[in-house]
Amino acid sequence: YTLSLHDALPIWAMRKKCTIWFDGLQVLRALLFILVYLSHSGKFFNTYPQWGRGAVYAFFVLSGFLAAIHFDREQYRKDGLIKSCFHSLVKRLKKYYPVYFFFLLIAVLTNFSSWTNFIKCLFLVQSYFFDSASALSFNWPCWFLSSMMLCFLLEPILCNLSEKYVRGGAKIFCILLILLFLSFWGMHWNLEMLETGIGYYLVYICPYIRLLDFIAGILFGQLYILLGMERFSNDLVDLAIIVGFAFQLLLCKSFPPGVQYTISWMPVTFALIWIFAKNRGVIKGFTRYNFLKHIGNISFELYITHRLILLFVSRRDTSIISWAVTTFIVFFVAEFSYRIRELSGNNGRKRKE
Repeated sequence: YTLSLHDALPIWAMRKKCTIWFDGLQVLRALLFILVYLSHSGKFFNTYPQWGRGAVYAFFVLSGFLAAIHFDREQYRKDGLIKSCFHSLVKRLKKYYPVYFFFLLIAVLTNFSSWTNFIKCLFLVQSYFFDSASALSFNWPCWFLSSMMLCFLLEPILCNLSEKYVRGGAKIFCILLILLFLSFWGMHWNLEMLETGIGYYLVYICPYIRLLDFIAGILFGQLYILLGMERFSNDLVDLAIIVGFAFQLLLCKSFPPGVQYTISWMPVTFALIWIFAKNRGVIKGFTRYNFLKHIGNISFELYITHRLILLFVSRRDTSIISWAVTTFIVFFVAEFSYRIRELSGNNGRKRKE
């Protein structure tokens, strides 16, 4: 399906035609999760952790892009700054925390480390203490949700500022370039410290650095709206982006951790969001597969559950058959969790009505 954004756009952008194909973005979510899953399957066969790291950065950028697309400035003016930020945070906590909490309890029962780390994880603040061991305690991938809470809290402010003060596509493009070079500089500067705990934390986990990815996504969303970027379509360009992305994955074998991201993850992420959002030409073939769209729908549940199950199985058996069975279990558990979340969400909406 498509969503016309004319009614939700500010006046200065309403003159531009802007259509987003959310099916395409769901397929992109699915492909990013598959990269994360493969990177965490290294005990079963040869994969590269950089795949997962780059995909997680792309999730932050994609979240920022969607925040800019969905932002309702009139509602923001009506609610005010504090109320808008509070609602943004609470809405995401209601959506994600129940599943997160359930699997946190399972992780505590199977891999308890310390009460201090448990308290941090319980309140979703484990990634804010400049300590990678704390951020990765219990269920490793959950540092992502902890860091995303800062993005969700600041989302209304950031979206409002991007609409209020950035009036031209050229300005947005310049800010994107600045963030891109800041990201390059930060990755290179910390490259020598990657073997230490603080270096690993700063490069891969720190929510304040990951917030730059989120802001970059917001600015790219504004650029997409302002310029009507869905109008620019060329099959050869789309194919070139896909080939470039595949080449980027192959480069992970040749470059040390960190370098591969600085070279091309951010621009490749922008390009992927663009071609999947307009969903034309080569990309349209991907969106015909409903299973890919559904993986995108349940990507959060898959992300939260997969690491625990992979670790539990890999301690006992690292064969490919074992990995296949594990993958089935991961998808089954994620699907069940997704159904429960959807059921509880529908019941809540019915009670309001």
